[in-house]
Amino acid sequence: MAQPNIQIHSKELKEFEDLIRTKSDLPQSIDKLLLLRFLNARSGDVEEAEKLLRKNLKFRKKCPKLFNNRDVSSDAFQEARKVAQVFRMPKVTPDGYEIVVFRLTDTNPRHFITKDILRSNVTMLDASFLTDADAVKGSIGLVDLTGFSFMHFLKAFSNLSLQNWYGKFVHQAAPWKPIRVHAVHCPGVVKRFISFVGPRVRSNYMELLHFHDDYELNDEALPKEFIPNEFGGTAGSIDDLHND
Repeated sequence: MAQPNIQIHSKELKEFEDLIRTKSDLPQSIDKLLLLRFLNARSGDVEEAEKLLRKNLKFRKKCPKLFNNRDVSSDAFQEARKVAQVFRMPKVTPDGYEIVVFRLTDTNPRHFITKDILRSNVTMLDASFLTDADAVKGSIGLVDLTGFSFMHFLKAFSNLSLQNWYGKFVHQAAPWKPIRVHAVHCPGVVKRFISFVGPRVRSNYMELLHFHDDYELNDEALPKEFIPNEFGGTAGSIDDLHND
């Protein structure tokens, strides 16, 4: 794993902390690791990091359904965890990329509760933002859509407002740098939907998506020892990694 180096953006981190102290409308007890995430997401630019922080806080305030009442011990969260496995791989790659994995485990559409799945995803992201903040240069997603059916698709987009908030948060307000997303076994309905909405979405976001019919990713940024066995790696099974 890339060794954490607290000296990265150390000067900018102090400037960021000093700036926040002068802003009474901003929280005054933000963890240093989280501030580093915002700085890294904006390449050390303090002014841009502050803008991202404000946008992040705005999203949290305006969409309480996504961010409030996130008790991970609740039945809703535990059921969501059974339906979909969402987690961050334990090691950052030598190039400084963290790897986030998503896999549907319960393929029964009746158990796919969109709100709970999205809230679970956001909770996982928030937890990962406090890990290896100074070592992470970008994020790569591995998405396994095996078993994702048309009924899943309908349920996923039955609440367009919440999906819209989630999508905007991930792409516009989260303190990370998405590098690319590898989606395997993507059903035709999802591909057709993306081809339809593609021209209406910022092109740089769409360019991050890479679809695969199998698990051959052919990505030099993903050494086999850093990815799950199911994706052709040697880091362990998704079940074991998720349970850890």
